[in-house]
Amino acid sequence: MAVRASVGKAGRAAICGCAALFSLVSCGGGPERGTNGPLTGAEIALIGDSLRARGLVAATTIFQTVALHEPPKTGDADVPSAPRQAEVQLFDGSTGVLRDLLVTLPEGRVALMTERGHGVFPRLTSQDGRDGVRLLSGDSTWIRALRRRGLTPSDVLVAMTGPGVLGIPQEEAGARYARYLPLLRTGPDFVEPPVEGIVGIVDLTNRRVAEVLDADPVQPPLTRDSVRLAPDNEGSMPRASGRPDRSYRVAGTTVSWSGWEFRFDMHPRDGLVLHDLSFGSRGRPPRRILSRAALAEMLVPYGDPSATWAFRSIFDVGEFGIGRTAATLVPDQDLPASADRFDAVLADDRGAPRRRPGVIGLYERDGGLRWRHRDQAKRARELVLRSAATVGNYDYGFSWVFSEDGVVAMEIDLTGQMQVKGVAAADPRFGSMVAGHLSAIVHQHFFNFRLDFDVDGRQNRVREVETATMAIDSLNPHGTGFGVHSAVLERELQAIRDLAPDRGRVWIVENPHRVDSLGGMAGYVIVPGPLPALQAAPAAHLNDHAAFARHALWVTAWNEKERTAAGEFPGQGSSGAGLPAFSSDNQSVADADIVVWYTTGITHLPRPEEWPVMPVSRIRFELRPNHFLTNPLAGKRAQ
Repeated sequence: MAVRASVGKAGRAAICGCAALFSLVSCGGGPERGTNGPLTGAEIALIGDSLRARGLVAATTIFQTVALHEPPKTGDADVPSAPRQAEVQLFDGSTGVLRDLLVTLPEGRVALMTERGHGVFPRLTSQDGRDGVRLLSGDSTWIRALRRRGLTPSDVLVAMTGPGVLGIPQEEAGARYARYLPLLRTGPDFVEPPVEGIVGIVDLTNRRVAEVLDADPVQPPLTRDSVRLAPDNEGSMPRASGRPDRSYRVAGTTVSWSGWEFRFDMHPRDGLVLHDLSFGSRGRPPRRILSRAALAEMLVPYGDPSATWAFRSIFDVGEFGIGRTAATLVPDQDLPASADRFDAVLADDRGAPRRRPGVIGLYERDGGLRWRHRDQAKRARELVLRSAATVGNYDYGFSWVFSEDGVVAMEIDLTGQMQVKGVAAADPRFGSMVAGHLSAIVHQHFFNFRLDFDVDGRQNRVREVETATMAIDSLNPHGTGFGVHSAVLERELQAIRDLAPDRGRVWIVENPHRVDSLGGMAGYVIVPGPLPALQAAPAAHLNDHAAFARHALWVTAWNEKERTAAGEFPGQGSSGAGLPAFSSDNQSVADADIVVWYTTGITHLPRPEEWPVMPVSRIRFELRPNHFLTNPLAGKRAQ
């Protein structure tokens, strides 16, 4: 995806120096207490002031991350004895030095600081976008490329895209790079066609234009009429009548509903995060399922192999940050009119607190048929916790959906605008014509979620379950028999698993110490969604950087520092980072504190009906209770 560098979204938000990170727009609420509550605007401002006073912030310093340092995992919702701390990452673009700090609150004291020198490539920021635009606007090669197409710099917007994992020679020197694409400035419409064949490559470390790719111009040139917004793509959600009664309760950022309890916040990198997810049925106290669940990485590779497209394999989480690109949810459009909305406060590039209005929504909805038998049936109710992110041309929605029967699902909505290429004639190998001289390029979307399971405690394991066909013999004379095969995944390397829809393969995260009267272990079934094969050639550089996308499931031993599926800096980071490195020591993941990394995704074959605004395409996976709602026999271990 590409982020328009000429528009500073965060710059439009008001500074909020003392507000809580989340405030309920509709029904009140306040800051969380203790060490688990999200950072407040006052705390973010204090951190920035404290670090400046200690001489750790220069004019060229970018605040890459300011987020709560999550306290140690326990069975309690809060840890009063744990100090409240913030994780801060400072990057000086002029020196290439990155500092990781742990800041204790409310004192603002630096409890820990580590420094990393050259060779680190933190995610791109709005400042990087502005720097690239400024450098390109004065570059003679860039201007000449535009003039070849009858354009001047004032005729285009400039979109910053990621560095791309396809290396260029200058990257070997350790500089930090970004690529920039010109878009035709067409007026008030949000349809901005590409000025095809031009890519600016900027060395952000040395503040110079490293290279401008200038392929042959496309003829005829694009015009406003080529990309006119089709009226039949427009529409809006009908307004809900009245405000229905709610059965959920919210205290700060803690939610209770129909046996469910959880906390939530907005992380600058990971986006919407679930904490301490628990469920209890039939009046029993809630029992822990997950300690933390969040998006760990996204990858969007495009299929066009030409020089101005081959690098477009973007890691949206690691290169831009989903929390930083969070979008305001609009009632009657993104959400029902009756939904509650929550604000967030995140640090901007300079460390100042910025309010992000209404970026999280919470509401109940009809869940369709819950069950039916003969002449009796019951409809379901669902609770939805939703966020959305606008990453350049694409928009993504992320909804945690909670059901009354203990099922929790993740629904991913893909919409927005496809990335298009200006062409003289169609090439059906790489895309589909969607308008005059515009081809939408075939691409893929991969989403990896880090699921820190603690089912009834920290001692968990993963069991793979699938069907198995029986041979024809005396036990199965007609050949119709089939059974169930299951195996516990014992070690990290064994626990790198693929989908097997032909055998109905699922994975059960279970606690062998919590056995019910039926002899089953308390657990949750991961019911997978789709996952296409990563289409890059086996020897492609992308495969090493995006190993997470090649497998549906990874299981690792819990480690506080292992949070990123493709490594901390996937765009220009070292290959093999992230999950391959985490799994390389092959630790035991049976009867242990484990983390499950689950990948889902789709291949998008564009259609003209999806231009210029793409109707929602949805991916869903589920976590379903298994021997979790029955009475466990405390202290008994499965054999």
